[in-house]
Amino acid sequence: MHQLNIGNRRQSAGFTIITALAFSLIVGTVLAGVGTVALSHFGRAHVEADYAGAITMADAGVNYELATVSRAIQSAGSASAINITDQVGTPHTSAEPFATGIPGHFKVFVRKWTATGCDGGNWNGIGDVCIQSTGTVNGISRTVQVRGRGEDVFNDYAIYSVSTNTSKWHGLGASGKTGVDGNVGSNGNFTLNGSGGTSAFVGTLYMNGPNATSPGAGGNVVHNTAPVNFPTVEQVANGLFPGGLTYLQTHNNNANIMMLKSSDPTLATEPTLAGLTLADVQSKMTTAGFTVGSRGLSTLPLPVTKDTSTLDSNSGSRFVTDGQGVQNAKPLFLPPGDYYFSAFSPATAVVALNHLGPVRIWIDSNTTTGDDLMHDIVLFTGPSAQTFKVYFNKCEDLSMHGGSQFHASLYAVKNCSNSSLPSVTFSGNNKWYGAIIAMSFDVGGNSRIIFLNNGGSTDDPSPWFGFQDQWKELPAISGHPVFPDGTSN
Repeated sequence: MHQLNIGNRRQSAGFTIITALAFSLIVGTVLAGVGTVALSHFGRAHVEADYAGAITMADAGVNYELATVSRAIQSAGSASAINITDQVGTPHTSAEPFATGIPGHFKVFVRKWTATGCDGGNWNGIGDVCIQSTGTVNGISRTVQVRGRGEDVFNDYAIYSVSTNTSKWHGLGASGKTGVDGNVGSNGNFTLNGSGGTSAFVGTLYMNGPNATSPGAGGNVVHNTAPVNFPTVEQVANGLFPGGLTYLQTHNNNANIMMLKSSDPTLATEPTLAGLTLADVQSKMTTAGFTVGSRGLSTLPLPVTKDTSTLDSNSGSRFVTDGQGVQNAKPLFLPPGDYYFSAFSPATAVVALNHLGPVRIWIDSNTTTGDDLMHDIVLFTGPSAQTFKVYFNKCEDLSMHGGSQFHASLYAVKNCSNSSLPSVTFSGNNKWYGAIIAMSFDVGGNSRIIFLNNGGSTDDPSPWFGFQDQWKELPAISGHPVFPDGTSN
């Protein structure tokens, strides 16, 4: 007879249950820990994705604003100023969500860029721009700043016809005389008279918009569907000065126009341009008698001393450009500054001392009299036309006759009842060194336009804007770097 050991079986079964429970508890704890870690990583992944998305959204705001200001310039029309709406007090905020399936939004505004950064107050469409954009995704925000810069109107074209009317070229084909060295653009047709045709343009001829159909073909002719619009002179002035052209009437540098001293008609102590400083101009030249209220150069307040130095002869090395000097002429000297006239037509030679800084001439009037550069000598002392500009704001013609040379970049864009004005007329074996942007042209008489590369500067008008540099992220805590390497860009 066998005796059952019920107690041992019960002990064995209890041990198995306890072991299973312990194992389940351990596994459950491990799984709970794994789940917690997984959820933590999942949450962190979402936060990091939102963090990365916020900077992407901020950059999207920068791109939006660059496109917006470019459109504002292209559509400014006859307004007195370019309408830049997204200022620091009136930022643009995008929709939330930004797009279907893309969470978040951005808030962006512009300010004027200065030498110290993004602190120049409201920006008016001229000069470098600071763009500040904050991107926010699911409550996480990041802010960036960048510097934008316009495509300078004086950098791309030797000559551009803004009007949709026809501009005319005559005598094309005279070797070394008539034509353009550089790219040419137009919003209207060109009439090309002469055997040279489009080959007289040493560069590309860009025909822009539906009204620019002729010439229709050529090895250097390119047709684009949209015209290129430019700010008016008035809009440029309003972007540069508080009060624009009206401000310049009483805040100009006309009184700084200088001439040689009668006791020193050779300026013998300054044989080179490199040695001529602003201090020298003030101490070794003398005032020509003009005042802030002077409105032209055709009438001279004082007798101007004739330059008798051989350094300034056609083959000299001082006040001479391309074989044309001011020896035996009565030169006026323009130090750096802004000069405001209602008429130009100088009665003497003019020398812009732009090797010392920018020289700008503003010609502004509602009169019905154009300006004539007949037999004038207008030179600059700098390496290029980059810092010598002429802004012509008259619904009239600027004519150049009589074997003249002019060394500057000219800007003549204005909304006139006659859309061909302001116009530029060249005849009489003329040479223009620099870029010309005007409503229309009539070029002939063995004239030539020679484009000087990099003719622009940072405070010139621009038809559109793009990213320049200085990208940086602004820290959440002021004064602290954003990234572990101690930088924010």
